[in-house]
Amino acid sequence: MELITAPDRRTDRLGGTGIPDIDALQKMHASQYILHAAGGRLGRVDVEKTLLPHSNNTSPQAVTVDRGAGDLVYVQQPECLCRSTDGGRTWTSRPIEHGRGFGWKVLADSTFISVDCATGVGARGPATVWASADEGRTWIKRAEIPVDMPLPNGEPYSERYLHRGLSRLADDSLLWTVDIRNSEVTSHSARIFLSTDGGHSWQGPGLMIDWGSEGGSTLLPSGRVFATMRYQRERLPSDTNEMYAPMRDDPEVGRNFLERFGRTPSGFKNLFVMESDDRGLSWTPPRMLCTV
Repeated sequence: MELITAPDRRTDRLGGTGIPDIDALQKMHASQYILHAAGGRLGRVDVEKTLLPHSNNTSPQAVTVDRGAGDLVYVQQPECLCRSTDGGRTWTSRPIEHGRGFGWKVLADSTFISVDCATGVGARGPATVWASADEGRTWIKRAEIPVDMPLPNGEPYSERYLHRGLSRLADDSLLWTVDIRNSEVTSHSARIFLSTDGGHSWQGPGLMIDWGSEGGSTLLPSGRVFATMRYQRERLPSDTNEMYAPMRDDPEVGRNFLERFGRTPSGFKNLFVMESDDRGLSWTPPRMLCTV
């Protein structure tokens, strides 16, 4: 897949200021403001912070947020569903009784939608689309998505994962992504499916990216879909030296990588962005957004 590796900007020191010390950061976390670096000055921006009800086994990768009608906001954590009726200022929660896959999305009519399938080495069979009319308490099967496409090299995949999963756009379009790869992880593909009728039928699979995983998607005012993507892989024989200049020639990236792993970077692990004119079935070449 074609990659655009010239970053838009250097991001090791945005705002032209140094990194705040730990005392300043801890004070910020406990206060109703955030620190904002701009024009060489570190200032404060007043914000409202609300502590969510606690859930065990929580990590940043295990939390999803979506909006319902009006001021309804939902936050799904591993063990509880948090609900706010005032835009996030106050919260109630209840234990999650049934998990139909992780990362439910909420349609404009308040229907919860989830897509789930077996993952891991040797996983096969279709994905199942589930719908709930009572905020995830009970679920009914709405559709199936066949997941039998080949890898980009034409070979069958041997394992699959849901690192990106389900996204909902502002017009209620649904995008579902599955990562397929072979056991040696020498071929990888993020395949995407589109539904414009609430999950009843699906188009695809489109090829989103060859080596992507986590990220988000949003609908722009222009009608295009804008997506972020964690792009991570080792160097391939077909890659050119110029592709690696943004990481190889950045002193801070190289120094931090050497300290953590004992070697200089040999591949990509960075934030890429891309756009789609057909609601996600095809994409512009991924371009590297930043240097760190």
